[in-house]
Amino acid sequence: MLFKDEQQFAEHLRGKELLNMYFLFGEESYLKQQYLAKLVSMAVSKDLAMFNLHKFDGKVSMDELSDVVYSFPVMAERRCVVVTDLDVEKLSASETEKLMELASTAPESCVLIFVTDLIEVNLKKSTKYKKLVEKMGRKGGAIELAKRDGAKLAQFMRQEAAKLKCTISADNCRYLIERCTDNMEVLKGEIRKLSEFCLQNGRDEITREDITECCAQTPDSSIYDITKAISRGNYNDAIKCLDELLYNRVEPVVIMATLSGFYIDLYRAKVANLSGKNVSDIVKTFSYGNRAFVVDKAFRESASYSEQSLADSIEVLRKGDEMLKGSRVEDSIILQQTLTRLFACRKRG
Repeated sequence: MLFKDEQQFAEHLRGKELLNMYFLFGEESYLKQQYLAKLVSMAVSKDLAMFNLHKFDGKVSMDELSDVVYSFPVMAERRCVVVTDLDVEKLSASETEKLMELASTAPESCVLIFVTDLIEVNLKKSTKYKKLVEKMGRKGGAIELAKRDGAKLAQFMRQEAAKLKCTISADNCRYLIERCTDNMEVLKGEIRKLSEFCLQNGRDEITREDITECCAQTPDSSIYDITKAISRGNYNDAIKCLDELLYNRVEPVVIMATLSGFYIDLYRAKVANLSGKNVSDIVKTFSYGNRAFVVDKAFRESASYSEQSLADSIEVLRKGDEMLKGSRVEDSIILQQTLTRLFACRKRG
């Protein structure tokens, strides 16, 4: 079976009745590791793990895997077998056949878990992975653990802060995501750092100022600050952000490409708004997935522009990208010229 979402999967685990097989995949590494640890702890006791827990990488042969899966557990009801990054698409025909047979006949005395780490899986495009899930049938379950959206990430951060006797507002959670990342493992570390900083200073609430002081911006966040400065007509701030990025050795082509992506988001938001569409319409149409917060920001910032000024800006960025890749002019000068032209586009709007 394919669990429809993380909530359904979590409810299944609360039921305490394990299936014989699981397939964990998706973008969010933190969730995959958390649920893997949960499954392993439910399948085997710690004192017998050295006998009944077996871990393999994706290079394991199906014969070797079958031997372990079908062997009897030691002084326990079942054993647990974990296979990380088995690239089903690259298996030979004979190995694929053996895997599908194992998926449909795995014994009740074993919990077999497949989990991806470096491999990307898309069930809609991959015939072999889709067939694997089908073969698992009622014996097993698959769950795609995608990145959480802004609201769920905020809930996660507030829970982590509460564990450390601190609080953080929903607005400051969003600010932390925008400044740093939507990676849960990184956010967990940032919350721990911020909580310790607050407690050392006799406070228990994480503020926006704490985040600005303690948490380094990612390149994407710094580049986004350029677009915010332009939308506010602040040329000096935009140039200052650019200089900091270049000082930190962020590649000029990365800066240009990320700027272009932000302006495309702005243009989509502007057109959608003029057409009576909302954030959810854009997220669905352009497959933003759980990155709705990006579109939400674009809707706010696009109010500073006309539709034509954004179209002109995208053309400026296209030409700037061409110059970076084919001109002898210094990269920093091309980027500065591009920012100046983006300001001119905004003023014309």
